[in-house]
Amino acid sequence: MLGVVQNINSATGNALFGDPEHPLFGSATIEDTIGPARVRLGSRSFFQANRLVAGRAYQDIAAAAADLGSIDRVVDAYAGAGGIALSLAPLAREVVAIEENPAACATAQAFLAERGPAEPGRRVRFVTGDVADHLARVGKADLVVLNPPRKGCAPAVPRAVAQLRPRLVAYLSCNPASLARDLAALARLGLYTLGITPYDMLAQTPHVEALALLAKR
Repeated sequence: MLGVVQNINSATGNALFGDPEHPLFGSATIEDTIGPARVRLGSRSFFQANRLVAGRAYQDIAAAAADLGSIDRVVDAYAGAGGIALSLAPLAREVVAIEENPAACATAQAFLAERGPAEPGRRVRFVTGDVADHLARVGKADLVVLNPPRKGCAPAVPRAVAQLRPRLVAYLSCNPASLARDLAALARLGLYTLGITPYDMLAQTPHVEALALLAKR
């Protein structure tokens, strides 16, 4: 499935995308597989380019989740195309996937709506909007996954995470500096780092992704 989409951004500033989009050739979306998850991607859907390494990170998150035993609710914050949320769906009664980009969220919702009722992905519920605001509405979660952009979590997010009283937090980061800042904020709220696993997601570059697992002591 191939396609070319023209996105028009007439705004000044550092926004990557504008609202107007025009499919020029083929399909406006593509489907891909990362680890156990089948996802649909639009032009504004976040997706790790290195499938093999990203799949390993998703596998490590799922393994840590499986160690929790029975899981009632998972929250996947900054969910993107939903790869992590869909990977965790077989392990939980419900997965709440929070994504701030409306176009990416709409693409993921449409894809889930087309799948059969027996699919584990039907346990995933996508919501669009500010991560901290939606975390505050969840109530409680056994596992919270954070996969923010390079700037890290918004200032209100660590406290919103702590208020969910999670048994485990999995933080997948593409920026060691913002990761260190956010881990310190979570530690002040009683969530301490158990360990960090680095991933060479972008080979032959100085960049590294890292998965931190946190829990209360």
